[in-house]
Amino acid sequence: MNIAAFDIGGTALKMGVMTREGTLLEKGKQNIVDSDGDQILQAMLAWIAAHPACEGVAISAPGYVNPHTGFIEMGGAIRKFDNFAIKRWLEQQVRLPVAIENDVRRYSMNEKCTLRVLRHRYAEHIGKALDDVTGEEIFDRYDAGDATCRRLVAEFFNGLGTGLYNLVNLFDPQTILIGGGIVERPGFLALLREHLAWFGIAEYIDTVSHGNDAGLVGAVYHFNQQYRSQSGDCA
Repeated sequence: MNIAAFDIGGTALKMGVMTREGTLLEKGKQNIVDSDGDQILQAMLAWIAAHPACEGVAISAPGYVNPHTGFIEMGGAIRKFDNFAIKRWLEQQVRLPVAIENDVRRYSMNEKCTLRVLRHRYAEHIGKALDDVTGEEIFDRYDAGDATCRRLVAEFFNGLGTGLYNLVNLFDPQTILIGGGIVERPGFLALLREHLAWFGIAEYIDTVSHGNDAGLVGAVYHFNQQYRSQSGDCA
């Protein structure tokens, strides 16, 4: 069976069609303006409608998500998702089984280390709207030697390093995996490890094996876990 998979972010919605075995058959992306929850929901419904062969829906979402009930207590940057029973709502809309999980069940880090904050600071500096600035643009300018971008990216890595250092000391993990679209940028892992060397944790860091598709793969994995007691037809 095929699953409609979604990886929800504040600036982009990644969409896919994946088999229960984890083979990605098709994928797409919808840019999201101002973390608009309504835009995200409508894009999800349109994707499902365009792929009627899908027999289930798997979602990776930000914020505080109850993976059993599908209730989002806080939607992170997506304020529309605060106190939102998204699983029940979507099942009523599409009449398919839905599973939702927090994206990597992440722990909160210092807000200074988020790409959104990095974009916001650069947008303020150049006088543009946040949605007109991308992380790719900032890192391109960093590579080109732009003084402002080099300072802002250094602050970004310092905040990220502080958060990761705390995780290492709290949980003593063997490895911390970094995901998201940024990890597909050539040289990103080497640059991150260079900055983390000061914290003494560079050897703990690696990138997820599925790159920018990791959220989609994880969502389908959770769907399989939630419906594993049922037969191949989980509807």
